[in-house]
Amino acid sequence: MSRKWQIGLMLVICMSVSMALGAQESDGSIDQDTNRFQLTPLPVVFYLPETGFGFGGVLVSTYRFAGEAMDTRPSSTQVGVSLTTKNQFLLYVPYELYMDDERWRIQGELGYYKYFYNFFGQGINSSMSDMETYDATFPRLRVSAFRTLSPRFLLGAGYQLDLYSGVRFAEGGILDRTDIAGKSESSTISNVGLQMIYDTRDAVFNPAYGWYIQASSFMSASFLGASYEYTKHILDARYYLPLRAGHTLAFHSYVGMTSGDTPLFELFFLGDNRSRGFDNRRYQDRNEWTTAVEYRFPIKGKIGGVAYMSSSTMSPRAGDVFSGKQRVAGGVGLRYRLANEGVRIRLDYAFAQEGSNFYFTVREAF
Repeated sequence: MSRKWQIGLMLVICMSVSMALGAQESDGSIDQDTNRFQLTPLPVVFYLPETGFGFGGVLVSTYRFAGEAMDTRPSSTQVGVSLTTKNQFLLYVPYELYMDDERWRIQGELGYYKYFYNFFGQGINSSMSDMETYDATFPRLRVSAFRTLSPRFLLGAGYQLDLYSGVRFAEGGILDRTDIAGKSESSTISNVGLQMIYDTRDAVFNPAYGWYIQASSFMSASFLGASYEYTKHILDARYYLPLRAGHTLAFHSYVGMTSGDTPLFELFFLGDNRSRGFDNRRYQDRNEWTTAVEYRFPIKGKIGGVAYMSSSTMSPRAGDVFSGKQRVAGGVGLRYRLANEGVRIRLDYAFAQEGSNFYFTVREAF
């Protein structure tokens, strides 16, 4: 598949999603009744070492398509735009759509990024003092379509596309000296895969009880237009245990493994929602295992709090991922519940052995 065809496919899917979200009167349209459609604009302000200060805004919408019962799960879309003081640009549209009485679930992301990334080397023993940055520009497409086979079990297929260009890093630096695929100025990530979901949660945005398990297996190959041939497998398991009214223990276990010619941009890494507290991409490698637990509790009215802890490891070989050195992080946070079906604004302060970070965003980490 040529890059021209990939860009065309991305545009077709983007237009299709936009038409679905913007339809007003036709079958499958969004019902604009205030009980079915809620839209909340929010400012975005953040600071990260690799970005400097960032400013922007996000629109958070929850809705049900026309004809969907009020007791079905709501669909959601976020539209966010941010600029940073280091001349970075982020446009991101994550979405999760429920249709035909939840028989169909479509989720993914549309985006365009001009961004910097941290690189400390590969492995769980990489050194903080080796930090350098590299930058890349890319449009992104993520789409997965699931069909309900039983009330709690869904089977689906997914496609992932990133078109990287302008990849730049320090000549003679640690990334330049590291033997890893994906360092060329331009490359294509193009993966297709199968996915499974088991979902018994009572709610989408802030579950009080139930299981959520998603397993996926993706393949990258030259006939898809990909620059590298590899496979990746992910198991994402979450369990929510109610303690008493408003109090919940949330458990998370994440295992990711790759094989083949895995490129730089497809390495697993610590520092995102799974492992708050670490600098972004502080540790990265071909395989990852992260576990976390979070205690969620009410404070007053729409305000709640959390305390959490995680433990993670990474390895170059899949067989070593469960026996590697663990890196522990923890933190506390505040939550503010919006009117949008329980969507919450999230403010976290998380810390690891080498430092700490603040996080301000929408929706729970898991």
